[in-house]
Amino acid sequence: MINNPLSGSWQVTELRGTPLNMSWRPHIAFTGAGTFEVTAGCNTLSGVAQTKQNLLRPNDVLFPVETAGTLLACQADLATLERAFLNDLQDVRHYQQEGFDLILFDKAETAIMRLGFTRS
Repeated sequence: MINNPLSGSWQVTELRGTPLNMSWRPHIAFTGAGTFEVTAGCNTLSGVAQTKQNLLRPNDVLFPVETAGTLLACQADLATLERAFLNDLQDVRHYQQEGFDLILFDKAETAIMRLGFTRS
């Protein structure tokens, strides 16, 4: 994923149009060769996303159902957020960049989540 626009760390600012107004939000970090790491609540998951190299459109991205990660018990509010975030991540089919924001869409072209760039 050299020179890939997804490279770096992204913090979720909206899920399904609802702003996340909390001090802590889920993160996705894209590293080399399509690998990603997600901190979703109190657990961290990682895997390899399929990107333009093996999909139809340049901005297509798929996150695998099977990931490696921790299985910690979360506080109720974080557990709810984590479940919603991970379920939504499975619906992602492509992305669009708007400045320093990344928007992830499902197959029906509905914006699932908006993320803000945090670092490279």
